[in-house]
Amino acid sequence: MSAHVFQAAMVRLVTDRRFRERVVKTGERALPASLSRREQWRLLSVAAHRGLDITRMMYVSFRLSRFHAGTPYTFRMLGKRRLDTEISLYLERRPPTSFYFIDEGAALLAHLRARMRSGDLAVPYLADVIAYETGLLAMQEARNRGADATIAIRVAHDIVAITNALDAGKRPRRLAAQPMVILGCVRNRQIQFRASRRNEGKEKGEGSFAKSFSAR
Repeated sequence: MSAHVFQAAMVRLVTDRRFRERVVKTGERALPASLSRREQWRLLSVAAHRGLDITRMMYVSFRLSRFHAGTPYTFRMLGKRRLDTEISLYLERRPPTSFYFIDEGAALLAHLRARMRSGDLAVPYLADVIAYETGLLAMQEARNRGADATIAIRVAHDIVAITNALDAGKRPRRLAAQPMVILGCVRNRQIQFRASRRNEGKEKGEGSFAKSFSAR
């Protein structure tokens, strides 16, 4: 029995919806040729079994929980319809390589950035939220390694107004361009973000504006 090939195909039936559909539709032709007839028969039976739907639902729910742990503002910014579309695309294009929430969150944000660059995804202020949460994940990763770190994140709109609106269950609207620099630092496993507004290319002093962000 070619156990590793069989096991890989079994996992793929759960994680790759299109692969399962091909197996159900075309039979053994969709399976690796190195499998024995018994292994093929077992996989065909599993692919057609309704119980696999429950297994996939649990798998997707687990990955969703990892995404939400690392990118809650991105989830809120996308909204349910766009979120369903983007998560489905992401799951199809990226099989799991890690269930660590920082890795999953960073990979999802990279997927969304690529979709925005290609013109396939356009949501006002989403780029700002992605930049902010990418930086926060980097800070959390450094903290988990026990390393000190400093990062500067540049956004085009007031990130405080954006996150405050999302925290209140609202979508940010009609925000004028307001470049900001978010400075994040990790010291002794503590994370803090400070956001400083810029006006006409000059950074305002902390006395006129400053807000600390606590890590989630």
